[in-house]
Amino acid sequence: GYPPFSESISGTSLNDQIIKGLYTFPDEFWSEVSEPAKDLIRKMMCVDSTKRLTINDVLEHPWLADDHENTTRVNKIMYPSTVVSTPPTITSAKRPACDDDTSTSEPCTKPTDEKPTESNHSSGRSKRVKH
Repeated sequence: GYPPFSESISGTSLNDQIIKGLYTFPDEFWSEVSEPAKDLIRKMMCVDSTKRLTINDVLEHPWLADDHENTTRVNKIMYPSTVVSTPPTITSAKRPACDDDTSTSEPCTKPTDEKPTESNHSSGRSKRVKH
């Protein structure tokens, strides 16, 4: 990528360029970048926070929302270790079910059909049985 602010571009200090939102898209680096992509960048870098895009606005911008090819490219950059074109999802956060030959060090309570008995209530509280 190419940084949008640079002291070599103008006589204005880097800090002033950022505060004033002064930046350029030099053709040497940006000629291959589409206008919708540049539009998105301009709107994300708007100095006036009331006019700047929110994250939802960014996700709904045509450059991301309407172009599967760009979405795929963005996902490859964001998630380089995955081969698929969509972000990884968590399918389950549950602990695996217990088998007779558990290899974990945690105790596993298997469901039972046993009804609570008086001996189960010796402490005055019933034991919780997982089903």
